[in-house]
Amino acid sequence: MKNDYFGSYKDRLKFDLNLLLEEQNIVNKRIKITKETLEEIPSTDPQYSILKDQIDIDRINLDELQKKVVVLEKKIKETI
Repeated sequence: MKNDYFGSYKDRLKFDLNLLLEEQNIVNKRIKITKETLEEIPSTDPQYSILKDQIDIDRINLDELQKKVVVLEKKIKETI
C-alpha cells in the first residue's frame, strides 16, 4: 500500500504515532499547568471545580491516547 504524501503504510503509521505522542505531551503539560493554577486559587472559587474536572477529563484523554499508541505500535511491528 503506497501513499505519495506519506510514503509507505508503515511511514503513515509512524507519522500517526508521532502525532499521538506529541498530543500526549501537550495534554501532560496542560495537566501540569492546570494543577499549578488549582493550587493558587481557593477551593471556594467557582473556577476550582471546573479546573478539577478539566484535570479528570485530561487524564481520561491521556488513557485513550495511550491505548491508541499501543495499537499503533503493534500495527507498526506487524507491518513489513
